[in-house]
Amino acid sequence: VRIDDWATFFRTTELNHNVASVTVETRVDGFTNTADFSVEAELLDAEGTHVATVRNQLTDGGIFRAQMKIADAHLWTPESPYLYCLKIKLFQNGQPIDEQILKTGIRTVAVNKEGGFMLNGVSRKLKGVCLHHDLGPLGAAVNRAALIRQISIMKEMGADAIRPDH
Repeated sequence: VRIDDWATFFRTTELNHNVASVTVETRVDGFTNTADFSVEAELLDAEGTHVATVRNQLTDGGIFRAQMKIADAHLWTPESPYLYCLKIKLFQNGQPIDEQILKTGIRTVAVNKEGGFMLNGVSRKLKGVCLHHDLGPLGAAVNRAALIRQISIMKEMGADAIRPDH
């Protein structure tokens, strides 16, 4: 019995004056009786301070779904990429048997004809570049430090969208 690594979702469903409503959803594989199992989702801020917790029983399909309200939410933006830590724990008869830890940001994304692309309710123009693979002289394997350097330079240049090429 385990938390499915590819079936956990954290969505910002509403954002009003820095009060965020978020939905946490995950799926548990391998269980037989939903009455024996529960899931707890805990959200911690970047400093590790407790923000919100919710605990529910599983549905018949092994789905855990819960809502959280976060007051004074720190919104994720490219200029201020604030990340929360989401801890999801699976319990069987009250004892923890599995845990998943994810980094996530609180933000809303929308596209409409009036504002175009909107992040957290603010219209943004995407400034993209086509970044050709030019790290070949450093070797065939990906050089992480070189990639981070390239992306940092692109960000300083004002780019916030990259299309890799080759």
